[in-house]
Amino acid sequence: MFHPAGAANLGEQFCKDGSVNISRNHLVLLQGLLDRPNATAVGRWDWVRAARPYIRRYRGDTESNWILYHAIGWLPTCWVERKRRGRYMSCRLVERGLKIVEGRVRIKVSGRYEYLPKGAV
Repeated sequence: MFHPAGAANLGEQFCKDGSVNISRNHLVLLQGLLDRPNATAVGRWDWVRAARPYIRRYRGDTESNWILYHAIGWLPTCWVERKRRGRYMSCRLVERGLKIVEGRVRIKVSGRYEYLPKGAV
């Protein structure tokens, strides 16, 4: 795994050009979390339901709740804050995750397209 000079190991993977390497599933999840009130999901299934509208946009294939559900566990902790709330895990988008979704951080998406933030032309 490559880390640019001065970058802390926060669970992110970097490409050789310094951009953050992100999967399409993670992009779908981050975008779905942004749509929730206060960018917070009450549990994993709440988060998956919020991300479903973006599956075809970013993945281009059939919708699979299980793929997204399991991808949540692989999201770097510097993008999403997780807190136990009874029997649920509350997940909140933090500043680094917001910057990724808004396109303020250079990212390279694994897959077949260039990422443009929502609303970009």
